Amino acid sequence: MEPTQVKVDRASCVRSWIEGDGWPWLLVRSGDDHGSLELRLDALDGRSGPADQIRMKVAAPRGIAMLVGEIENEDALSSWLDEMAAQLSSAGIVASLEGLPIEFPPLWVAPEDRTPFPAMYVAWSADAAPGTDPATAWNVDQAATIDICGHLAAWVLEGGPDAFMSIPPFTLRAEPTNDLGRALTVALRESSYVQLLSLRESERSGRVGDLGAGSTSTLQPLLPRGRWSSAVDDLRAFAVARSSQIEQAFVRPHARVPVGWLGISGALPLPDTGEADIRTNWHRLIDHVPDAHGLQVLRDAHLERAHDLSNWSITDLGDGRHLVEARDLEPWYAQPLPDPDVLAAARNDFGGMVLAKDASTEMREPRP
Repeated sequence: MEPTQVKVDRASCVRSWIEGDGWPWLLVRSGDDHGSLELRLDALDGRSGPADQIRMKVAAPRGIAMLVGEIENEDALSSWLDEMAAQLSSAGIVASLEGLPIEFPPLWVAPEDRTPFPAMYVAWSADAAPGTDPATAWNVDQAATIDICGHLAAWVLEGGPDAFMSIPPFTLRAEPTNDLGRALTVALRESSYVQLLSLRESERSGRVGDLGAGSTSTLQPLLPRGRWSSAVDDLRAFAVARSSQIEQAFVRPHARVPVGWLGISGALPLPDTGEADIRTNWHRLIDHVPDAHGLQVLRDAHLERAHDLSNWSITDLGDGRHLVEARDLEPWYAQPLPDPDVLAAARNDFGGMVLAKDASTEMREPRP
């Protein structure tokens, strides 16, 4: 018999299980505040029983969301719900257990108009573990991952009070708390990609950031075109603050809400390569860049390959990193795409730093 302290909404749990293909998102809804409820749920970690199948927990507006996996069939789900309700009840938690629907951000966030806007691409410093593919895995060590996730979450959440967290195929509404950095860290153990979005509905603005394959991130302020300068300032500040952990970072035009580095050549073609070339030659990014940009953070090894940076503003950030900026950013970012003549001149200035299809790049077929 179902414990009286925990009510289970079985219909919604089954719907979530079906939508998640055996990996349901469930909500523990309680009158306790988020902090107290999460502490009591954390106390179940390590215990044998249904809590073993909880893969991650995220503070949601009405309680604590839990990703549970993998549950093979509906009978197994029913048994798990009974056992979990009993375990929650034995811990003194008075709550309901219900399925979480997938919640999508409003349509204005990613409109049909795909006009590019400044976004930052970041490659984090990482050491690939033996047997892993540096282009497809997250290879940043745990301590640095916790730090990166915390700062990326804090940066994104400055964009507004409404937060959404995406772990494909799910998007769920999240509570904008400091714990979201921890949730991102856990998500990277369960998935190769996680995205955090914050919105300010009254202004139709926000911020988005992600972490994923290749130990990379993309970040973008969601602002009107006329505020391009504010967007670039926000991105610069993030990169400078995290420069010691960055292999390279650059601000490049992208349609609203980029998803990893997959769209790197979508709005603006790369000079001599494509996204697949970058992915299959990830090792070259230690001293090459995909393209020249108006603003970038680079390492000593990158600058050594440049042709002539005498017309650029270069700021030493320490730890072998440098902020390299055009002296005038308006031709780069005031319009959807950079001025063609300015871009051509920059590519010439960067010279051999820009990755090209020649014998030295060891281009290979994309990995399956």
